[in-house]
Amino acid sequence: MTYTTLLTERTGAVLKITTNRPEVLNAQSRILLVELDDAFQRAVDDDAVRVIILAGAGKHFSAGHDLGSPQEMADQKETPLEPGFKGEYRRLWERFFENTMRWRDLPKPTIAQVKGYCIMGGMMIASACEKAGLVNRVVAREKLEDETMALAQRIAERDPYALKLAKASVNQTQDAQGWRQAMENAFKNYMLTIPHRIEMGTYGPTAREKAPKDRFGILNKKS
Repeated sequence: MTYTTLLTERTGAVLKITTNRPEVLNAQSRILLVELDDAFQRAVDDDAVRVIILAGAGKHFSAGHDLGSPQEMADQKETPLEPGFKGEYRRLWERFFENTMRWRDLPKPTIAQVKGYCIMGGMMIASACEKAGLVNRVVAREKLEDETMALAQRIAERDPYALKLAKASVNQTQDAQGWRQAMENAFKNYMLTIPHRIEMGTYGPTAREKAPKDRFGILNKKS
């Protein structure tokens, strides 16, 4: 596959995959997710690759869902999400999160904080994410690339079989704690919002005819 939204770079046993849509803050379009899934699978199938770095071009890792870039809007018209493809789209999202997110034992009162962020919105600065256990470490932006590569190379030197078993043990613990069920529940709850969003005019073919600012402006209108 020839990638249009990704850059790949191999350094020894380390493969760096960079989402390359800085003009839209690396928003995750359908095309990007398909290409990312392919890149991950190729890396997994290559025994010479021991560590994968996932990065974002420009100043931002990712703005999240692509809500209306020209590329995404054109792709939606050419590739509408038919019922059969929705399952594929879900699989791509699951693969993305499995490769980029991890279940963690977060310090209290994290549950209350999570609910607060869900209700109020807002942003968390890097130091707050580190304190909450959402990230392992925070480094200065100018040192990020070097520090990341150094860490990746250090991991690549370790016995891959031992690392595989160690990760399997942690993943099995996550599943015992309900990680996979939590992922399923979160996705199901997300899907339940779709009929509501269609009714509001923020989702579906009719909504796609509107500019993103007009499509989502309705959410800020008082009833």
